[in-house]
Amino acid sequence: MIMPTTTIACISTADIAKAKVVPALLSVPSISLVAVSSRDKQRAQTFVDENCSKDTANKCVGMTHDEVLEDKDIDAVYVPLPSKVRNAFISKALNNNKHIYSEKPFGGTVNELKSILDMATKLNLQWIDGTMWYHILYVQKKWKRYYTIVISWAR
Repeated sequence: MIMPTTTIACISTADIAKAKVVPALLSVPSISLVAVSSRDKQRAQTFVDENCSKDTANKCVGMTHDEVLEDKDIDAVYVPLPSKVRNAFISKALNNNKHIYSEKPFGGTVNELKSILDMATKLNLQWIDGTMWYHILYVQKKWKRYYTIVISWAR
């Protein structure tokens, strides 16, 4: 069975993206990492050049956060931003029809969490907190399979 390709962007040049998530995304055939973003577009492009350039199947580029959110060809975003700004980007991404895979436990209030879950439900989009996957020993051993499953939920 051929799985459809899910296009995904990483909204940050965070260490967790570099060390764990970007290599995992690049290793899954049904995922196309198409962009990495930063507040500074050149910083994003440098990250791409250093971490994604060996993967010739994907045509990943550096973008600003707003460019990623506005790109209609991107299905999902990985959001490892700090807690202080993460929720705003999750809401913006949902409003731009993107599925979300975010890092860290949700750091907002119960009302903020409910708002994001309600928005995702209303828009028929998925939001998954990546921390639950990262800390489960079984998932650590089977990360490649689980990343495929998680990202395929976006379809």
